Amino acid sequence: MKTIIRLAAFLMAGFLVMMVAIGLFMSLIVEELLPALGLMEYASESEFYVMIAVAFLFCACFGWYFVKPGFYIQKWIRHLAEGIYQQPEMDHKVYSKRTGKLRSSYVYFAGVFKNLHILTDKLEQSKKEHQRLEKMKQEWISGISHDMKTPLSYITGYSTLLLSPDHTWSREEQQQFLAEIHEKARYMQDLISDLNLTLQMNERNIPLVRTRGDLVEFIRRVVADIASDPRANGYHLELHTKEDSLEIGFDAKLLYRICQNLLMNAIVHNLPGTRIEIHISKMDSEAKVDISDNGAGMDDVTLQHLFQKYYRGTSTDAPVAGTGLGMSIARQLIAAHGGRVEAESQAGLGTTISFWLPLSASDE
Repeated sequence: MKTIIRLAAFLMAGFLVMMVAIGLFMSLIVEELLPALGLMEYASESEFYVMIAVAFLFCACFGWYFVKPGFYIQKWIRHLAEGIYQQPEMDHKVYSKRTGKLRSSYVYFAGVFKNLHILTDKLEQSKKEHQRLEKMKQEWISGISHDMKTPLSYITGYSTLLLSPDHTWSREEQQQFLAEIHEKARYMQDLISDLNLTLQMNERNIPLVRTRGDLVEFIRRVVADIASDPRANGYHLELHTKEDSLEIGFDAKLLYRICQNLLMNAIVHNLPGTRIEIHISKMDSEAKVDISDNGAGMDDVTLQHLFQKYYRGTSTDAPVAGTGLGMSIARQLIAAHGGRVEAESQAGLGTTISFWLPLSASDE
Protein backbone atom coordinates (compact mmCIF):
# COMPACT_ATOMS: atom_id res chain seq x y z
CA MET A 1 0.00 0.00 0.00
CA LYS A 2 2.84 2.39 0.87
CA THR A 3 4.47 1.63 -2.47
CA ILE A 4 1.28 2.50 -4.37
CA ILE A 5 0.87 5.78 -2.47
CA ARG A 6 4.49 6.74 -3.08
CA LEU A 7 4.18 5.81 -6.75
CA ALA A 8 0.99 7.88 -7.17
CA ALA A 9 2.60 10.87 -5.46
CA PHE A 10 5.63 10.56 -7.68
CA LEU A 11 3.49 10.41 -10.83
CA MET A 12 1.56 13.51 -9.82
CA ALA A 13 4.77 15.37 -9.04
CA GLY A 14 6.24 14.22 -12.34
CA PHE A 15 3.19 15.43 -14.22
CA LEU A 16 3.42 18.87 -12.60
CA VAL A 17 7.14 19.05 -13.36
CA MET A 18 6.40 18.09 -16.96
CA MET A 19 3.79 20.87 -17.34
CA VAL A 20 6.11 23.46 -15.80
CA ALA A 21 8.98 22.33 -18.01
CA ILE A 22 6.87 22.49 -21.15
CA GLY A 23 5.60 25.95 -20.18
CA LEU A 24 9.09 27.28 -19.59
CA PHE A 25 10.36 25.74 -22.79
CA MET A 26 7.51 27.22 -24.81
CA SER A 27 8.09 30.66 -23.26
CA LEU A 28 11.73 30.46 -24.23
CA ILE A 29 10.82 29.60 -27.80
CA VAL A 30 8.17 32.30 -28.19
CA GLU A 31 10.11 35.08 -26.47
CA GLU A 32 13.65 34.39 -27.63
CA LEU A 33 14.02 31.93 -30.48
CA LEU A 34 11.18 32.84 -32.84
CA PRO A 35 11.79 36.66 -32.86
CA ALA A 36 15.46 36.06 -33.53
CA LEU A 37 14.57 33.94 -36.53
CA GLY A 38 11.85 36.28 -37.76
CA LEU A 39 9.22 33.60 -37.35
CA MET A 40 6.82 35.36 -35.01
CA GLU A 41 4.03 35.07 -37.54
CA TYR A 42 4.28 31.32 -37.19
CA ALA A 43 4.45 31.47 -33.43
CA SER A 44 1.07 29.99 -32.75
CA GLU A 45 1.51 27.04 -35.11
CA SER A 46 5.14 26.41 -34.09
CA GLU A 47 4.24 26.65 -30.45
CA PHE A 48 1.64 23.93 -30.93
CA TYR A 49 3.97 21.48 -32.70
CA VAL A 50 6.84 22.11 -30.37
CA MET A 51 4.60 21.60 -27.38
CA ILE A 52 3.45 18.24 -28.80
CA ALA A 53 7.03 17.15 -29.54
CA VAL A 54 8.28 18.14 -26.11
CA ALA A 55 5.33 16.48 -24.40
CA PHE A 56 5.90 13.29 -26.40
CA LEU A 57 9.62 13.16 -25.60
CA PHE A 58 9.00 13.91 -21.94
CA CYS A 59 6.27 11.28 -21.65
CA ALA A 60 8.45 8.73 -23.46
CA CYS A 61 11.36 9.30 -21.09
CA PHE A 62 9.10 9.50 -18.05
CA GLY A 63 7.23 6.34 -19.11
CA TRP A 64 10.43 4.37 -19.71
CA TYR A 65 11.60 5.45 -16.28
CA PHE A 66 8.77 3.38 -14.78
CA VAL A 67 8.34 0.72 -17.46
CA LYS A 68 11.98 -0.39 -17.16
CA PRO A 69 11.54 -1.80 -13.62
CA GLY A 70 8.38 -3.54 -14.81
CA PHE A 71 10.33 -5.37 -17.52
CA TYR A 72 12.96 -6.38 -15.00
CA ILE A 73 10.34 -7.67 -12.54
CA GLN A 74 8.63 -9.57 -15.36
CA LYS A 75 11.95 -11.16 -16.30
CA TRP A 76 12.53 -12.16 -12.68
CA ILE A 77 9.09 -13.79 -12.41
CA ARG A 78 9.67 -15.61 -15.69
CA HIS A 79 12.92 -17.02 -14.29
CA LEU A 80 11.07 -18.31 -11.23
CA ALA A 81 8.42 -19.92 -13.44
CA GLU A 82 11.20 -21.65 -15.40
CA GLY A 83 12.78 -23.01 -12.23
CA ILE A 84 15.68 -20.54 -12.18
CA TYR A 85 15.66 -19.43 -8.57
CA GLN A 86 18.11 -16.55 -8.87
CA GLN A 87 17.76 -12.82 -9.36
CA PRO A 88 18.33 -11.94 -13.03
CA GLU A 89 21.53 -10.23 -14.07
CA MET A 90 21.78 -6.46 -14.66
CA ASP A 91 22.43 -5.84 -10.96
CA HIS A 92 24.70 -2.95 -11.98
CA LYS A 93 21.70 -1.22 -13.58
CA VAL A 94 19.30 -2.01 -10.76
CA TYR A 95 21.56 -1.10 -7.87
CA SER A 96 23.78 1.94 -7.42
CA LYS A 97 27.48 1.10 -7.57
CA ARG A 98 28.25 3.75 -4.99
CA THR A 99 25.62 2.96 -2.35
CA GLY A 100 24.54 -0.55 -3.33
CA LYS A 101 20.90 0.52 -3.00
CA LEU A 102 18.15 0.44 -5.59
CA ARG A 103 18.37 3.15 -8.21
CA SER A 104 15.75 5.90 -8.20
CA SER A 105 13.54 4.33 -10.87
CA TYR A 106 13.47 1.04 -8.93
CA VAL A 107 13.12 2.35 -5.40
CA TYR A 108 9.33 2.68 -5.72
CA PHE A 109 9.20 -1.08 -6.26
CA ALA A 110 11.33 -1.83 -3.17
CA GLY A 111 8.48 -3.80 -1.59
CA VAL A 112 8.09 -5.92 -4.70
CA PHE A 113 11.84 -6.55 -4.83
CA LYS A 114 11.89 -7.54 -1.16
CA ASN A 115 9.09 -10.07 -1.64
CA LEU A 116 10.71 -11.43 -4.80
CA HIS A 117 13.97 -11.91 -2.89
CA ILE A 118 12.12 -13.80 -0.14
CA LEU A 119 10.25 -15.95 -2.68
CA THR A 120 13.44 -16.66 -4.64
CA ASP A 121 15.32 -17.73 -1.51
CA LYS A 122 12.47 -19.96 -0.33
CA LEU A 123 12.11 -21.61 -3.72
CA GLU A 124 15.87 -22.20 -3.90
CA GLN A 125 15.86 -23.72 -0.41
CA SER A 126 12.86 -25.87 -1.34
CA LYS A 127 14.65 -27.01 -4.49
CA LYS A 128 17.78 -27.98 -2.54
CA GLU A 129 15.70 -29.76 0.09
CA HIS A 130 13.83 -31.65 -2.63
CA GLN A 131 17.12 -32.66 -4.26
CA ARG A 132 18.50 -33.77 -0.90
CA LEU A 133 15.39 -35.85 -0.16
CA GLU A 134 15.47 -37.38 -3.63
CA LYS A 135 19.11 -38.34 -3.16
CA MET A 136 18.31 -39.76 0.27
CA LYS A 137 15.32 -41.60 -1.18
CA GLN A 138 17.46 -43.18 -3.92
CA GLU A 139 20.05 -44.24 -1.35
CA TRP A 140 17.21 -45.59 0.81
CA ILE A 141 15.77 -47.61 -2.10
CA SER A 142 19.25 -48.99 -2.80
CA GLY A 143 19.66 -49.91 0.88
CA ILE A 144 16.21 -51.50 1.08
CA SER A 145 16.94 -53.52 -2.06
CA HIS A 146 20.13 -54.76 -0.46
CA ASP A 147 18.30 -55.54 2.78
CA MET A 148 15.71 -57.54 0.85
CA LYS A 149 18.36 -59.52 -1.02
CA THR A 150 20.30 -60.40 2.13
CA PRO A 151 17.51 -62.25 4.01
CA LEU A 152 16.29 -63.78 0.75
CA SER A 153 19.74 -65.22 0.14
CA TYR A 154 19.74 -66.70 3.65
CA ILE A 155 16.25 -68.16 3.20
CA THR A 156 17.13 -69.59 -0.22
CA GLY A 157 20.47 -70.96 0.96
CA TYR A 158 19.21 -72.67 4.12
CA SER A 159 16.07 -74.03 2.47
CA THR A 160 18.23 -75.45 -0.34
CA LEU A 161 20.44 -77.16 2.22
CA LEU A 162 17.42 -78.64 4.01
CA LEU A 163 15.96 -79.93 0.75
CA SER A 164 19.23 -81.37 -0.51
CA PRO A 165 19.00 -85.18 -0.93
CA ASP A 166 22.78 -85.50 -0.75
CA HIS A 167 23.03 -84.97 2.98
CA THR A 168 21.08 -85.92 6.07
CA TRP A 169 21.07 -83.12 8.61
CA SER A 170 20.84 -83.67 12.31
CA ARG A 171 17.85 -82.35 14.23
CA GLU A 172 20.03 -79.68 15.83
CA GLU A 173 21.27 -78.51 12.43
CA GLN A 174 17.75 -78.45 11.05
CA GLN A 175 16.59 -76.33 14.01
CA GLN A 176 19.47 -73.94 13.40
CA PHE A 177 18.62 -73.57 9.72
CA LEU A 178 14.92 -73.06 10.48
CA ALA A 179 15.72 -70.47 13.14
CA GLU A 180 17.76 -68.48 10.59
CA ILE A 181 14.98 -68.76 8.02
CA HIS A 182 12.41 -67.66 10.60
CA GLU A 183 14.50 -64.63 11.65
CA LYS A 184 15.07 -63.45 8.07
CA ALA A 185 11.41 -63.96 7.18
CA ARG A 186 10.36 -61.92 10.20
CA TYR A 187 12.69 -59.11 9.16
CA MET A 188 11.14 -59.06 5.69
CA GLN A 189 7.69 -59.09 7.26
CA ASP A 190 8.62 -56.05 9.39
CA LEU A 191 9.99 -54.29 6.33
CA ILE A 192 6.83 -54.87 4.29
CA SER A 193 4.70 -53.79 7.25
CA ASP A 194 6.70 -50.54 7.53
CA LEU A 195 6.25 -49.87 3.83
CA ASN A 196 2.50 -50.48 4.00
CA LEU A 197 2.07 -48.29 7.07
CA THR A 198 4.11 -45.52 5.47
CA LEU A 199 1.88 -45.66 2.40
CA GLN A 200 -1.21 -45.36 4.60
CA MET A 201 0.24 -42.36 6.42
CA ASN A 202 1.23 -40.70 3.14
CA GLU A 203 -2.44 -40.94 2.20
CA ARG A 204 -3.35 -39.47 5.62
CA ASN A 205 -5.23 -42.63 6.42
CA ILE A 206 -3.77 -43.71 9.76
CA PRO A 207 -6.03 -46.54 11.06
CA LEU A 208 -6.33 -45.30 14.66
CA VAL A 209 -8.72 -47.31 16.87
CA ARG A 210 -8.40 -45.91 20.38
CA THR A 211 -9.59 -47.69 23.54
CA ARG A 212 -8.82 -46.99 27.19
CA GLY A 213 -6.29 -49.19 28.92
CA ASP A 214 -3.49 -49.33 31.46
CA LEU A 215 -0.37 -47.89 29.85
CA VAL A 216 1.96 -49.30 32.54
CA GLU A 217 0.75 -52.88 32.11
CA PHE A 218 0.75 -52.51 28.33
CA ILE A 219 4.38 -51.36 28.15
CA ARG A 220 5.38 -54.06 30.66
CA ARG A 221 4.06 -56.68 28.20
CA VAL A 222 5.84 -55.00 25.28
CA VAL A 223 9.16 -55.01 27.17
CA ALA A 224 8.68 -58.68 28.04
CA ASP A 225 8.04 -59.51 24.36
CA ILE A 226 11.12 -57.60 23.22
CA ALA A 227 13.28 -59.19 25.92
CA SER A 228 12.32 -62.64 24.63
CA ASP A 229 13.27 -61.73 21.07
CA PRO A 230 16.51 -63.51 19.99
CA ARG A 231 17.86 -60.18 18.75
CA ALA A 232 17.75 -58.88 22.34
CA ASN A 233 20.10 -61.58 23.65
CA GLY A 234 22.97 -59.92 25.50
CA TYR A 235 21.05 -56.67 26.11
CA HIS A 236 19.77 -55.63 29.54
CA LEU A 237 16.21 -54.26 29.52
CA GLU A 238 14.79 -52.72 32.69
CA LEU A 239 11.38 -51.16 33.33
CA HIS A 240 11.00 -48.47 36.02
CA THR A 241 7.78 -46.75 37.06
CA LYS A 242 6.40 -45.05 40.17
CA GLU A 243 2.86 -45.39 38.84
CA ASP A 244 0.90 -48.55 39.55
CA SER A 245 -1.34 -47.82 36.58
CA LEU A 246 -2.04 -45.05 34.07
CA GLU A 247 -5.39 -45.20 32.29
CA ILE A 248 -5.24 -43.50 28.88
CA GLY A 249 -6.83 -43.88 25.48
CA PHE A 250 -4.60 -45.49 22.85
CA ASP A 251 -4.58 -47.78 19.85
CA ALA A 252 -3.04 -50.98 21.23
CA LYS A 253 -1.77 -52.24 17.89
CA LEU A 254 -0.13 -48.97 16.88
CA LEU A 255 1.25 -48.17 20.33
CA TYR A 256 2.83 -51.62 20.34
CA ARG A 257 4.41 -50.67 17.02
CA ILE A 258 5.72 -47.40 18.49
CA CYS A 259 7.34 -49.09 21.49
CA GLN A 260 8.67 -51.94 19.38
CA ASN A 261 10.31 -49.56 16.91
CA LEU A 262 11.93 -47.47 19.64
CA LEU A 263 13.15 -50.46 21.67
CA MET A 264 14.43 -52.41 18.67
CA ASN A 265 16.16 -49.28 17.45
CA ALA A 266 18.08 -49.18 20.75
CA ILE A 267 19.01 -52.85 20.27
CA VAL A 268 19.91 -52.87 16.58
CA HIS A 269 22.12 -49.77 16.76
CA ASN A 270 24.06 -50.76 19.88
CA LEU A 271 26.41 -53.56 20.79
CA PRO A 272 25.48 -56.46 23.12
CA GLY A 273 25.91 -55.54 26.75
CA THR A 274 24.07 -52.25 26.34
CA ARG A 275 21.67 -51.37 29.16
CA ILE A 276 18.25 -50.15 28.02
CA GLU A 277 15.98 -48.57 30.64
CA ILE A 278 12.30 -47.71 30.21
CA HIS A 279 10.86 -45.14 32.61
CA ILE A 280 7.13 -44.39 32.86
CA SER A 281 5.92 -41.30 34.70
CA LYS A 282 2.96 -38.97 34.98
CA MET A 283 3.43 -35.28 34.20
CA ASP A 284 0.35 -33.08 34.72
CA SER A 285 -2.12 -34.18 32.05
CA GLU A 286 0.32 -36.41 30.17
CA ALA A 287 1.99 -39.78 30.51
CA LYS A 288 5.70 -39.75 29.71
CA VAL A 289 7.77 -42.71 28.53
CA ASP A 290 11.59 -42.49 28.41
CA ILE A 291 13.67 -45.13 26.61
CA SER A 292 17.32 -44.63 27.51
CA ASP A 293 20.44 -46.59 26.66
CA ASN A 294 24.11 -46.26 27.55
CA GLY A 295 25.21 -47.27 24.07
CA ALA A 296 27.18 -45.63 21.29
CA GLY A 297 24.96 -42.55 21.00
CA MET A 298 24.60 -40.44 17.88
CA ASP A 299 26.43 -37.55 16.32
CA ASP A 300 24.65 -34.23 15.68
CA VAL A 301 23.90 -35.04 12.03
CA THR A 302 22.23 -38.36 12.86
CA LEU A 303 20.28 -36.79 15.72
CA GLN A 304 19.09 -33.96 13.48
CA HIS A 305 17.70 -36.40 10.88
CA LEU A 306 16.61 -39.13 13.28
CA PHE A 307 12.87 -38.78 12.67
CA GLN A 308 13.21 -38.04 8.98
CA LYS A 309 11.85 -40.53 6.51
CA TYR A 310 14.42 -42.54 4.50
CA TYR A 311 17.27 -41.66 6.86
CA ARG A 312 19.28 -44.76 7.71
CA GLY A 313 21.91 -43.42 10.07
CA THR A 314 23.51 -45.90 12.46
CA SER A 315 25.77 -45.62 15.44
CA THR A 316 27.39 -49.05 15.03
CA ASP A 317 28.72 -51.25 12.28
CA ALA A 318 25.66 -53.47 12.45
CA PRO A 319 25.03 -55.20 9.10
CA VAL A 320 21.36 -54.13 9.09
CA ALA A 321 20.86 -50.40 9.67
CA GLY A 322 17.07 -50.61 9.60
CA THR A 323 14.47 -49.63 7.07
CA GLY A 324 14.90 -45.89 7.54
CA LEU A 325 11.19 -45.69 8.28
CA GLY A 326 10.86 -46.87 11.89
CA MET A 327 11.56 -43.59 13.68
CA SER A 328 9.52 -41.59 11.18
CA ILE A 329 6.61 -43.98 11.66
CA ALA A 330 6.92 -43.77 15.45
CA ARG A 331 6.77 -39.96 15.38
CA GLN A 332 3.73 -39.91 13.11
CA LEU A 333 1.87 -42.50 15.16
CA ILE A 334 2.63 -40.64 18.39
CA ALA A 335 1.36 -37.43 16.77
CA ALA A 336 -1.79 -39.29 15.69
CA HIS A 337 -2.37 -40.08 19.39
CA GLY A 338 -2.08 -36.37 20.18
CA GLY A 339 1.40 -36.75 21.64
CA ARG A 340 4.93 -35.67 20.84
CA VAL A 341 8.41 -37.19 20.80
CA GLU A 342 11.92 -35.86 21.40
CA ALA A 343 15.43 -37.30 21.29
CA GLU A 344 18.63 -36.52 23.17
CA SER A 345 21.96 -38.13 22.42
CA GLN A 346 25.71 -37.67 22.55
CA ALA A 347 28.26 -39.78 20.75
CA GLY A 348 29.65 -42.34 23.16
CA LEU A 349 27.24 -41.44 25.96
CA GLY A 350 24.00 -43.09 24.86
CA THR A 351 20.57 -41.97 23.72
CA THR A 352 17.23 -41.10 25.31
CA ILE A 353 13.99 -41.11 23.34
CA SER A 354 11.05 -39.54 25.19
CA PHE A 355 7.42 -39.43 24.15
CA TRP A 356 4.33 -37.99 25.79
CA LEU A 357 0.73 -39.14 25.43
CA PRO A 358 -2.32 -37.22 26.72
CA LEU A 359 -4.16 -38.78 29.63
CA SER A 360 -7.47 -37.24 28.62
CA ALA A 361 -7.64 -38.61 25.06
CA SER A 362 -11.16 -39.78 24.27
CA ASP A 363 -11.97 -43.22 22.95
CA GLU A 364 -12.71 -43.68 19.27
